[in-house]
Amino acid sequence: MFSSRSVYFFARVVFVVGVLLLAFFSLKEFETRRRQRSSVLLVFTRERLRASSERNYLSVAGEVFDVSGGNGNLFYGEGKEYNFFVGTDQTKGFLTGKREESNVDVETLTNGEVLEIEKWVRFYRRGGSKGAYRKRGVLGDGWFYDERGEKTARAIRFWERVEEAKEEAKREEEEEESNATPLCRAAWTEERGGTVWCDPGEDATVTYPRLNAKNGLCECHEDQGYSDLRKLYENCDARSTRCFTG
Repeated sequence: MFSSRSVYFFARVVFVVGVLLLAFFSLKEFETRRRQRSSVLLVFTRERLRASSERNYLSVAGEVFDVSGGNGNLFYGEGKEYNFFVGTDQTKGFLTGKREESNVDVETLTNGEVLEIEKWVRFYRRGGSKGAYRKRGVLGDGWFYDERGEKTARAIRFWERVEEAKEEAKREEEEEESNATPLCRAAWTEERGGTVWCDPGEDATVTYPRLNAKNGLCECHEDQGYSDLRKLYENCDARSTRCFTG
């Protein structure tokens, strides 16, 4: 049988453990609610965005970000280089590098401009370079978002254009790769040094080695021409398919 002292000690241990568990779960619930409150996104009016003097708020593509964190005030604070972005939607300003008073016209943007805006949205969404910026809501002025915080047809079209621009960029990259000038073959021996040459293509086309002045690579060209950008190797005849580089 347990002694009364053992029962008392066991009861106290159970009581202390219970208190600690209760405190732990209460703290966890408090932290969860705190995070939920901090993650609530607001719908800003233009007036409210301008009036946010205590924090540096900016808007791009209708998304509102607080850029006060980290070193944000060094860039966006009063009198600083990027302060003109603060208090308004400057989607157009991210393209021109100056304060713009008019909204951006989604349909007249080039693919490059669409992707430039999307790049900045991603930059702020991930918190900037130091992860200190925070998304606080959307600008419900009817351009990208309405007063309820819902995307407008213009916002939907903008993000459609982002995907279209990415697909176009991917196609251009693939096309560029398929049309890329083939590279020379190369070898080096202690006796002769370096050698570059061009083997005939699948259709037996003869090509000629030239030095690409931009990237320093040897490329095989079908014509015998050369220039400041497409250099002829020293002591190598323009009609030669093999050049010694020393």
